[in-house]
Amino acid sequence: MPHLAFDLSVTPSPGAKVRFTNAVVRYFSHIMDTGTVHIAVSLRCPSPQDMCSAAPIRCTGPPSSTRTSAAGAVPSEMQSE
Repeated sequence: MPHLAFDLSVTPSPGAKVRFTNAVVRYFSHIMDTGTVHIAVSLRCPSPQDMCSAAPIRCTGPPSSTRTSAAGAVPSEMQSE
């Protein structure tokens, strides 16, 4: 069963949620050339009180320090301890 999940930054009206969900199901079934009864859709609409932002990540080493890996040079900000 396909489960299509959408994280929204707004909380739409109940009618808008139904219209959006129906449009997603129709479009997905068209693209996948399948029926609609097995498609699940989740809309995650957090309230503004649930939203928070994290403090920016600070680099502990000098920006020019790098380590070489199989993929090439890795900036110090991305290096694991």
